[in-house]
Amino acid sequence: SLPEVIQMDGTYSLNKGGMPLYALVAENCHRKGKLACLVLTRGETSLCIETMLERLKDSNSGLARTQVFIVDKDFAEIRAIKKVLPDVKDLLCIFHVLKAM
Repeated sequence: SLPEVIQMDGTYSLNKGGMPLYALVAENCHRKGKLACLVLTRGETSLCIETMLERLKDSNSGLARTQVFIVDKDFAEIRAIKKVLPDVKDLLCIFHVLKAM
């Protein structure tokens, strides 16, 4: 089952198929992260990310306990999270915030 904090990031068009690869890292109560899943999606749109999250939610009831998603500044990711998990708080990754500054 997934814990209360999940970090999500996508790599864009780094593979031969040009498909985004999303990595979700689950963090436990001791602040130890563990790779929860890797998912190739058809694209970077909110709909593609929503579909990924819906399938993850359907196959893992622990996702209902998730309270925080940490993401980069990708608005498609934020919209998808809010649609699939409306009660989850989204936070921006400090690395990506500093990089953008």
